[in-house]
Amino acid sequence: MSSSTGIAGSSLMTIANTDSLLTEINVDEADIAHIRVGQAVAVFAAAFPEVALAAEVESIPLSPRSNNALGQSGGSLARSYTVTVRLHDPKQLALRPGMTCRAEIFTDSAEKALAVPVQAVFSSNEAETEIAAGKKPPPEERFLFVDAQGKAARRVVTVGLSDDSYQEIRSGLKAGERVVVGPYKILRHLKDGDALSVALPAGQKKS
Repeated sequence: MSSSTGIAGSSLMTIANTDSLLTEINVDEADIAHIRVGQAVAVFAAAFPEVALAAEVESIPLSPRSNNALGQSGGSLARSYTVTVRLHDPKQLALRPGMTCRAEIFTDSAEKALAVPVQAVFSSNEAETEIAAGKKPPPEERFLFVDAQGKAARRVVTVGLSDDSYQEIRSGLKAGERVVVGPYKILRHLKDGDALSVALPAGQKKS
C-alpha cells in the first residue's frame, strides 16, 4: 500500500465480520448458577432499545472478575461473570462493533402458566407483625387478594417462575378470578374483608 509505513509482522488493519456477532454481558455471581450454555437470550442494543434480537449463551467463564471501584470505596468487592452471547441474525439491524446493549437470559419457561402482576403478590415477611421474644416467626407465606363481591379475600398461593412483570401462580388461584392490584403503599395495609373500589383507566366508563 502506497504512502504507508509499518513494521514487518504488525497488523495493518482489522476488518470486522458482521455476519457473526458476539456480545459480552456481565452476570452477577448470585445469578450465574442459573446460566447454561445454549439458553435463549433477548438482546436489546442501546441504539434500538425497542427491538429484541434473538441470541443464545455461547460460553460461560470459570472465573469472575471483581469490581474494584466498590472495594476502593470501602465496600466489599462485587464479582460478576462475563458471559458471551451469540446473536442469531445480526443483520436484522444496522449493528456496529462496539455498541452497548442489555440482555435478558431465559433460564426457564412454563407453558400455559397462570400468572399475575408481580405487585399483586406479597410475602408474609413483609407484613407488619410483632413476634414475641424468643418465639420463632411463622413459615413464610406468599399471598394475594382477590375481589370477592366487592370485598378483599386473602389467598395463600404457591408461586413459580417470575420475571420483571409477572409472577407464575401454581396453586391457590383459578383462571378468571379478579386479582387486586394497586400502589404498594395502599395494598400493604389491605386486610381480609376490606371493601374494594375499582379504579378505571382514564377515559373509560364503568359499564
